[in-house]
Amino acid sequence: MAASSLKPRRFAQLLYRMVAHYQPKTIVELGTSFGITTAYLASAHPMASVYTLEGSTNVAGIAVHHFEELSLKNIKLIPGDFARTLPPLLAALPQVDFAFVDGNHRKVPTLQYFEMLLQKATPESIFVFDDIHWSEEMEAAWHQIKQHDLVTLSIDLFFIGIVFFRNDFKEKMHYSIRF
Repeated sequence: MAASSLKPRRFAQLLYRMVAHYQPKTIVELGTSFGITTAYLASAHPMASVYTLEGSTNVAGIAVHHFEELSLKNIKLIPGDFARTLPPLLAALPQVDFAFVDGNHRKVPTLQYFEMLLQKATPESIFVFDDIHWSEEMEAAWHQIKQHDLVTLSIDLFFIGIVFFRNDFKEKMHYSIRF
């Protein structure tokens, strides 16, 4: 399972650098898996609150073990189906400063998560979507996300897509970068 679900280290390191640079206070991750990316996110900014949702309780147990081994105290893992766990989490949060969406790689759920997260976004928020070219559905979801009225900048790194909501840009910008 690890061989098929873990990304190359450079992507986790990129997320680490983004969190270390932008210092988001509230981070939401959809798709904990074994908790490797979660650990990068949490260790990049130990004062941040990292909320990570995982659909599989067995996999979540492995992630919790990793968090304990690494002594990461700023992570709250929420097991269960995203459709049931994301709405109450978002209702309890004032805003989402950084989101990493890496679960349920289908168009409709991805767009639903985007819309839910968007309700808690600020102009400084950053959302990252994994596997944007994994399937035709995910490509369609990515296309729709980057065309959203509130998205002012998108960066396509092939495996992941990053969107910004900054309102100081005069026009929308979309970049594709070989990473």
